[in-house]
Amino acid sequence: QTRLEKFFEKKKYHLIYFPEPTLTCLQLNKIRFISTLWDIGHWQFKDKFSEMKNNFYLREKLYQFITKKCFLLILDTPQLKNLIKRNYIIKNKKIILLPFVPSDINYKKKYSPKKNKNFFFYPANYWKHKNHITILKSCIYLKKEKKNFNFIFTGEDKGNLDNLVRFAKKNKISKMVKFLGFVKKSKIVDLYKT
Repeated sequence: QTRLEKFFEKKKYHLIYFPEPTLTCLQLNKIRFISTLWDIGHWQFKDKFSEMKNNFYLREKLYQFITKKCFLLILDTPQLKNLIKRNYIIKNKKIILLPFVPSDINYKKKYSPKKNKNFFFYPANYWKHKNHITILKSCIYLKKEKKNFNFIFTGEDKGNLDNLVRFAKKNKISKMVKFLGFVKKSKIVDLYKT
C-alpha cells in the first residue's frame, strides 16, 4: 500500500476523481478512482509529431492502467469512446460520456459579437499536434482575400509557440493574430461570450 493510499484511507476517502490523466492514479491499489481522458493522440499522431513519439510508451502504460483499473472513465464524445474501446479492454458500463464544455456560460442566452470583434478563438496548448499552423495558413489566405478576421490563441507553450510567432511575422499576419498564452478561466469565458 502506498503512502498516498494510506493518507486517503486515513481520511476515509473511498473514491478519487482525476480530471486529467495522471501518474498519481498508479499509486492506488484499493481505493477506486474515476479518470478523464481527453484523447488518444499518442496513437493517432505518434508518427507525425515528436511530442507524441517521445512520450508514447509512458502515456500508453498510463492509459492501459487507467482503462483497466478505473471505476469510471469520463470521455467527451462517442468517437473517443469508440477509439478507446478499439484500443483498450474496458466495459461499456464503465464509460460516461460528458461533453467537455467551458463552465460558467449560460448557453440559453444568445451572445452576439461586439462591433469590430470578428475573431476566431482557439483555446489549445501550443503543441505541434494541435495544428495552430493550419489556422495561421488560413490567415494568409484571408489576408489575400481582404477578409477582416482576427485569431486569438490561448494556452501554455509546449515548445511550439516560438515557431508560430516566427511564422506569423514571416508571413506578415502578426496583426491578425494574438497569442495570449495561458489565461484564467474567467477570461476564456469572456472570449467565448464575445
